Amino acid sequence: MPALPIEVKDKGAEMFTHFCCVFIDGSFLSLWAATNFGVGYAVRRYFPPDGADVVIGVVLRILFGIATLTPIAIDIYRDIRVVWIKANQRITKAAVA
Repeated sequence: MPALPIEVKDKGAEMFTHFCCVFIDGSFLSLWAATNFGVGYAVRRYFPPDGADVVIGVVLRILFGIATLTPIAIDIYRDIRVVWIKANQRITKAAVA
């Protein structure tokens, strides 16, 4: 079987990297959602909140969501930005050539 051209290998490596980034970001989001909903369900079932506990619980869930989703959102933004910059570089190269 003949060897693949270097362009195909480079493109395959780049696409594999992007796929891994998407998979990792999706895994983090899934883990966050499972933890958030699982803990919320367990707390409501075994320790039903009443009175001020309901308000405190909602505030803590919002703060937990912000604190845990912010790093994930930053990673997703960085990954999208890298893809965008590489696409612009390819467009510029094609326009010059």
